[in-house]
Amino acid sequence: MIIETLSTLSFTVYSRVGMNINPQRCIVVMPTFLLSLLLALLFLFPVNSRAELPKLLSDWEYEVKKGDTLWLLTERFLNDEYLAETLRTYNRVENPRQLPVGKILKIPLSWMRKKESYAVVVEIRGAPEHIVNRASRAVRVGDRLQTGEVVTTDDESAVSIRLKDGSLIYLQSNGKLILQAMQQYENTEINRSELKLPYGKTDVEVAPQKGVGSGFEIKTPSLVTSVRGTRYRLEFDAVRKLSRIMVTEGVVAVGDSSDLIDLTSGVGLIADQTTGRQKPESLLRSPDLSGFPSTIDQLPAQLPFPAVTGAAAYELRVGNLGSSMSLIEAVLENNEVVLENIALNEGHYWMKVRAVKKNGLSGFDGYHEFGVTETLAKQLNPKTPAAMSATQIVPSINRVSGRQQSGYISLFWNTPQKMERFRVQISKTMNFDELIVDEKNVSTFRYTIDGGLEPGHYYWRVAAQEKGQSWGTFSDVGSFQIFP
Repeated sequence: MIIETLSTLSFTVYSRVGMNINPQRCIVVMPTFLLSLLLALLFLFPVNSRAELPKLLSDWEYEVKKGDTLWLLTERFLNDEYLAETLRTYNRVENPRQLPVGKILKIPLSWMRKKESYAVVVEIRGAPEHIVNRASRAVRVGDRLQTGEVVTTDDESAVSIRLKDGSLIYLQSNGKLILQAMQQYENTEINRSELKLPYGKTDVEVAPQKGVGSGFEIKTPSLVTSVRGTRYRLEFDAVRKLSRIMVTEGVVAVGDSSDLIDLTSGVGLIADQTTGRQKPESLLRSPDLSGFPSTIDQLPAQLPFPAVTGAAAYELRVGNLGSSMSLIEAVLENNEVVLENIALNEGHYWMKVRAVKKNGLSGFDGYHEFGVTETLAKQLNPKTPAAMSATQIVPSINRVSGRQQSGYISLFWNTPQKMERFRVQISKTMNFDELIVDEKNVSTFRYTIDGGLEPGHYYWRVAAQEKGQSWGTFSDVGSFQIFP
């Protein structure tokens, strides 16, 4: 006589492409051999669907640590407690209460719990706007931008935003950027970001994406770009209805899931909204700016440089040293930088020049650092008093730079004249009611944090003081993020 045992299977139905299909729990009673056969068929012949973002269907791999059980891991990572048994079967775990330390468990991303992420405004120029629910307001440094929000710039403005994973997007003048989706898988380093560029130009620095499933994507009306850590420029010309992408570091995947190509460093591509992608082509080399002076003491300053073969024009950008924000943006018709009728304070600056082909693809940056003397600064800014009271001087913060994963961070700022010392405050709150740093003896335009800060979001500001006078007004509030 054969006695057949019965097994009860409790499970929740989910899609294998990362979206829930109206989850419903089911209870099935069946012979054990049929249960085994059903599970084997499910995993031998899974539902397959290609996704636009890279590796959406890949399994996340977790290395078992001491004390781990399948139930604890389910509670920590998965979006349904009833998936514990399914996870055991998927990984062929014999004893779910005693997982071997070091064993690699594979967890489908579609089973994992996600939460909404955000971006932070780190620098602005002019008056960029922020659109939420069709209402527009001015963008401020330190603003948190949520999924679905829109940032726009006009002729005189620009903005830099930093995503939760450390990626930096610089939106130039006359641009529009939509934060389509920003998600983080809970208790992991997996981040996914989807942005849209309806028009305008961007400079993008994507932080290395950690973990299978992480991804960064920007779409224009005629192009889709997906990366996992690189630097590139992306723009969409709304008049001519075409996109241009120029890769300066790493690899960018261009196209959708059915027609994907990789662009490596030094390669660019144009995609017309009507006719589609053109053939990839090499970018122009960086202009040689080594002959430029280290100090500029009079204007106009005429700075010629060797022409780049194939260049139809050149793009010029000038900004404060330590900041990614441009103070000057211009198109040069020939191989000469002419500085005139500009207002620069005494201090140190960077200059970038890139060669542009006739079709609009811009090449690698030529880079040069220079200083502006006090004498020239006074000539350029005649309305600035020779000696302002310290209480009238409000420092202008520039940017944060450094390795945000390790906590090595430098904060930069400027003032219209030299001061005896500065006061730097850092807090986890925008009202600075709980100070983490309150340093009153900073003698330079930089304050460096060499580790010591726990992962999290921080705010900072600076005040100036001259000898024998009281502290001046604090600067606008800046922000930065320390990542684990």
